Order: sequence, then C-alpha cells, then structure tokens
Amino acid sequence: MAVFSVLGALQAIREDGPIEFGGPRQRSVLGRLLVARGQVVPVGRLISDLWRNQPPPGAAGSIQTYVSHLRRALEPQRTIRTPARLLVTVPPGYALRAEHVDAWRFEELVRLGSRRLLDGDAAAAVVALEEALALWKGPAYQEFASADWALNEIARLDEVRATAVEQRASAVMALGTPGSVVADLRAHLAEHPLREEGWRLLATALYRQGRQGDALAALREARRMLVAELGVDPGPALRRLEAGILAHSPELDLPGTARAAEWDNPAARPPLPRDLPAVLLQVRTAAPTAAPAAGLAKISTAVPVAAACQEGRIRLFGRRSEMSLLLGLSEGVALVTGEAGMGKTALVEEVAAVWVGQGARVAIGRCPATRGAPPGWAWAEILRTLTTAVPPPEHTAGSVRGEGFHGRRAVAAYLRDAAAEAPILVVVEDLHRADRETLDTLLDVVAETAGAAVAVVCTFRQEEAGRLAGTTAALARREPLRIGLRGLRPGAAAGLVTAVAGLPVTRPALTALAARTGGNPFFLRETARLIAAEGEAAALTTVPAGVRDVLAARLAVLPARVRTVLDVAAVLDAEVPGKHAGGVDLDVLAAVHGGGEDAVVDAAEEALLAGVLVEPDDGGLRFASPVLRDTVYGAMPRLRRARTHARVAAVLERLRPDEAAALAHHHALGGDPVRAARYALTAAERADLRYARRESGLTRAPGSRPARDYASVARDRLRETQNPPTGASLL
Repeated sequence: MAVFSVLGALQAIREDGPIEFGGPRQRSVLGRLLVARGQVVPVGRLISDLWRNQPPPGAAGSIQTYVSHLRRALEPQRTIRTPARLLVTVPPGYALRAEHVDAWRFEELVRLGSRRLLDGDAAAAVVALEEALALWKGPAYQEFASADWALNEIARLDEVRATAVEQRASAVMALGTPGSVVADLRAHLAEHPLREEGWRLLATALYRQGRQGDALAALREARRMLVAELGVDPGPALRRLEAGILAHSPELDLPGTARAAEWDNPAARPPLPRDLPAVLLQVRTAAPTAAPAAGLAKISTAVPVAAACQEGRIRLFGRRSEMSLLLGLSEGVALVTGEAGMGKTALVEEVAAVWVGQGARVAIGRCPATRGAPPGWAWAEILRTLTTAVPPPEHTAGSVRGEGFHGRRAVAAYLRDAAAEAPILVVVEDLHRADRETLDTLLDVVAETAGAAVAVVCTFRQEEAGRLAGTTAALARREPLRIGLRGLRPGAAAGLVTAVAGLPVTRPALTALAARTGGNPFFLRETARLIAAEGEAAALTTVPAGVRDVLAARLAVLPARVRTVLDVAAVLDAEVPGKHAGGVDLDVLAAVHGGGEDAVVDAAEEALLAGVLVEPDDGGLRFASPVLRDTVYGAMPRLRRARTHARVAAVLERLRPDEAAALAHHHALGGDPVRAARYALTAAERADLRYARRESGLTRAPGSRPARDYASVARDRLRETQNPPTGASLL
C-alpha cells in the first residue's frame, strides 16, 4: 500500500520505505495523474501538459517509457503478465488508482470539521481541523508550482486550507479561548490579506480579549487593504462588526458557536434531478406566456423535451440520458466522443432536429476526410447555412467569410449578434480531422460567445484525438459538457437488432451479438442486416463487410510494429476449450512474436491506448470485442495464420505443456494433424464425464469451417486404422 504526499514535496511511502520516482518529467507524469484524482488523463493531454504544447518527436513513446518506469517503482513485485493495479491504462490514456493521498485526506477532515462546527460540536471540529492542517508540510504540489496543469489544483487546495484555518479559529473562539487564535490569524492574513472572514475573526478575537482599540485598528487595516487592492469597501459583515464594537454590543461578548465559513461540501448540495427532460418540461409549462425566443435563450429549448427524448430513445436505442444532457445545453460547448460507429452523428442530428422544430437555428459542419479542402471548411459549411437565414451586415460580410485572426473574430461576433434573434446550435463533426484554422475558429467562437445563446457541439473519435490535446486543454477552461458514448446495454442492443432485422431473433443470439459487437450500434445494425439475409448462425461467425471496413481503417493508423503484435494476439485470443473463453498470455505472446519482451509490451500498451486491446480483471490481454479480433485474424494471409498457429503450438509445448486442448487447436490449424490428434485424445481423457467432452471439443477459429469434435474424430479414426488421421479427416 503506497501513501502519496503532495502537500509539500511529492513523495510516496510503502511498508518497505520511500519510493524513488526518477527524473523531473517522470515525476511530472505522476503529479499530473494525482491532480486528476483518479480520472483518466489522455496521452495527448499528458504530452501537451509536459511539453507546454511543443512536444518533441517521439513524445508518445517517452510517455510510455515514463509510465513503464513508474509502474516498476509503484509495483516492483508485479510480473509482466499481471495487469497494473495502481497506474492503469484506460483508453485513451492513464489513471492512477491511488487510495491514500494526503490532499484527499486533508479535504475529508476539513469536511468533517465543517460538519461538526455546523452541528455545534466545536471541540470535535477543532480536533478534525487541526489534524487536517497538520498534514501540510509545504506548498501543495510544491515542485510543480510553475506548471500550468497544476495551477488550478494548487489554488483550490490553498483555498480549502485558508477556509480550514478560519473554521478552526471559529471553533476555538466558540470554546471561549479567543486569545489563542490571534497569532494564527495574523499569519493567515499576511498570506491572504483580502479575506474578509479572516479580518472579521481577528477583530472579534481581539475585542473578546478586551482589546477594543486593536480590534478597530484591524478593521481599519482591512478597509485599507480592500480599497488599495480592489477599490471596494468592506462587506456587510465587517461593517456590522465595526458598529457592534463601537456600540459595545452584548452579542460580541458571547462565545456561542461561531458560524462556519462557507465550505463547498458536496454532501450538502441538493441532488441534481434524475429526469432532466421532465424538469425542463415543468419549466416550460410553468411559464406558458413567455416569449419562445426568450425561453430558448435561457434553457436551451422550451419544448416538450420528455417527448423528444422518448422519440430519440426509440430511434437511437439507449441514448436517452445523453440526449437529455445535450438538450439541457443552452450555451457553451459540448464534446461528444466515441469510437467509430458509436452513434455520435445520429445523436447530434436528433438533438438538432429538436432545436429546429422549436425555431432555433442549427448549422452543421463536417471536417473533411479527404485532402485538399480549404482551411476551416467545417466553418464555411456552418456559415453558409446560417448566413442564408440571417445575412450579416454588409460592412462585415467579407470579414465573416475571411480567414485568420480578424476572420475568426468576425465569425464569433456574427454568431453572438445572430443569437439575439433566436438561439443557435453549431455542430462541428469529426473534430479529430480538423485543420488548424478550424480549431482556432472553434476556440475563438467559444470564448467570444460566452453568455450568448450559442451552443457548440463537437464530435470526435477519442482514439484519434491526440493532435487535439492543445484544443481540448484550452476548452477545459470553459468547463465543457463531456459525453463519452459507449456500447449499448444488452437490452438496448437487443431492441436495435430486432428492429433492424425485422424478424424474431432468439434470446441466446441477442445476448451473444451484444457481447460480440461490444454494443457498438453500427456493428449491431450491420449484423442485424446479416441476420435478415443469412440467418443467426452467419451473424455469429462472420464479420459484416461494413464493420470490417470500419475496423480495418481504425487498425491501419496503428504503427506496423503494433499491427504485427496484434496479428499474434488474434491467433492467441480465441475461444479454446479448457481456457476461459480466450485471452492473451503476455509471456506466450512475447515468445511467439520473438521481438523481445519490451517491444511487445510497448506495442501492447499502444494498442491498449487505442482501445483495440483491454486488460481484463483476471490478467493478460483481450481484444476489445470479438469482431475486432476476427477482423485482425481474417486479414492475415492463410499461410501466415498457419505459421503463427504452428509457432504458438511450439511455444505452448515449452511453456504450457498441460494445455492439451489449446495445443490440439493450434496444431490442427498450424498444419500438424498428427500432434493435433494426440493432444485432442489427451484432452478427451482429462475431460470430466459430466461435461461430455466439452474440454476436448475444439471451437471454430475465425474464418475456418465449423469445428467438429476433434477428440471423437481422432479416437474413432485411431480405432478403425493403425494410421493416424489426416489433416483432411480432422478438418
């Protein structure tokens, strides 16, 4: 168990002593992951943060190296085939699953102290708050004070610490000992001279010590600081305190329970409504006389959202919550991500239809996949749509259609002005293909239309979004709505398949298809069409042509060295009797590949980040979906497949000699029917009679003929003849 400290120097300690983390950039990776508080940090974001948007060639490889070294430091006993438990790969990046971090413990204690103080238990509040403050050994994230990625978290922790100091002072004063907090409050105000609550507490403590003059002097100093630094007078609390001191108000003499300074306690927040469409519908019906445009400008749409979402659910299958979130967007930016086929376009088009139906203006621009398009083409499409409905003023028409800084600002100004008449929804599709002009225009539009009824929705594939790191980092300051589309749940997947197939589909087939496709809506639609044309059996064993094309394009962007490792993994990741429905053993993968353990691990890491491979809880690796595995396997030339199966069999005989069923499988497909028969017989002999040869009955490999019971065939042939069975008789 590692305990991390960030309130001061970055360090971690486990039972056997401190952990060494290496050089500055490696430590920065760890610090960046700690700042994320368990959330995934995309590789592109890490690169952007570490090299300040100027990464060197090979930056992604450097990140992998840093992560590999950190993993060795954090989990020195972990073997290569055991998944990392602390610093984990989660596409499209990494996350640190730390449980013990001093900053997190500090915040827990401050929340506890705040609750105790509000409940009137000042003594318990003092104990909790003093324990919290004792955790600070120096400035938060001390060595990263100049790093842009750390600034917000440092400022947030400093704010919480300042609040804790003031709450402790309130609790101590509530116990009737004001003198003990004066020195602490003076030190606190030297560091935070503009905190009016600190001045209020200091003046109150001085007054309760009988130091009326000092209390008034403290209030005069507070006024001087506020006027000099901010040009404002003290707030109502300080003015009331000054009047009370001058009038010798009896209330100031009573210790009572000091009111806690406001603390952002998540537990105290009212819960967000679960059914956002219903809430928006209530808003609409509660003000039926409001002007439609005014209502739209405030809450994104004044429409029967619940009905719209119901329609979207029927058409989109399983995307009701995502649609609700987008329909709740009245301004600002939303980022919709997901792999190819997840339904990003279908979702935003459905949302756009709702907006159009209620009088809003909608424009969609797509970043082209082909080369040669003019810079900023997506915005040219958007402006063509909008300017037809709302022509820009004559004196600005040329600027709106121009490029560069002034052109981008003109676009933003045009959108802001046009939104005064009716809300505007702008959709930028396939942002991962965007050129620099498109991205710069996006940033300017989002920044310059803040507060106007302009909503911008961007869609992109997260696994191809490495070059967007700088853009998404800049958008993060605008707190975008982030929606990550994942595979449909089994129920929604079943509904989609049944609707598209147009005929009844058995429950086992529906369950198998949901698992086989990973719930990808496009894959499900294509597979459903295959069911309608060729039946369930074909759909469960064949990759539809459209799916194969999409996946092949996704795989083509990976480096050749990664694709080579994936070829071997596809041969290994098959359902083999006696194994738990597939999976890739890293030791076997490295041995079959032959390129060295480090090379294989690096390639596997890239495939994990691309979402092609995943790390199951039981160890090893696995393809993200069976159709992905089958696509890789089916693209291999027959001769290479057979040779790879033969190499796998040879490695298994050396490393895993007891896996008889797997050995029979790979020998059979590797062209050695004699050994296949022998291992099949061994597997049959080991199979428990209750499972009726289940272990020995080899399954079908992707792209091969349906498997037969190898053990039965082998046994019968050997009984009939002294000659071993041939490959033809087995296959």
